[in-house]
Amino acid sequence: MKIKIKNSVGNKTIQMVIRLLEKNPLEIEFRTLGIDPMQLQTRPDPDSWSAVEILAHLHACATIWGKSIEKMLQENNPTIDDLHPGKWDKLRDFSALPFDESFKNYTSNRLNLISRLSMLSPEEWGKSGWIKNKKHTVFSQARRMALHEFDHLDQFERIKIHLDKEQTG
Repeated sequence: MKIKIKNSVGNKTIQMVIRLLEKNPLEIEFRTLGIDPMQLQTRPDPDSWSAVEILAHLHACATIWGKSIEKMLQENNPTIDDLHPGKWDKLRDFSALPFDESFKNYTSNRLNLISRLSMLSPEEWGKSGWIKNKKHTVFSQARRMALHEFDHLDQFERIKIHLDKEQTG
């Protein structure tokens, strides 16, 4: 399933982004509930990621994009480094953690982000910066994060289905 949120700052779209940012971690938790911790570290097949790797990727994206949001809020129209989450050294640190510990860190960071975003005025949601010669706003980065995470939820579901098939199989 795809979710669409218009890239225009308004009360309705802001609330949609915040709700999705709140819901995504709950969906990850639900989709991994009851899975043995060792299985969360195992790739279902050689061409896919383990649940730990997916979570590490999402945590890295959220951290990098969260920092860009904070920089836009603190500075006037900053130029922000285009750091790709897959090339960020900290990603290896996230991938090395057990799923439960990584998820705890991810959700703690998410609560801080939601708390910060929930206090913003519509004008602050529209604050901008430049990333790779393209103008982004606080809203567009938060929207990007929410939709990106939502797109990865199916991977957690496929892991659960794969494991269920193995057990009944």
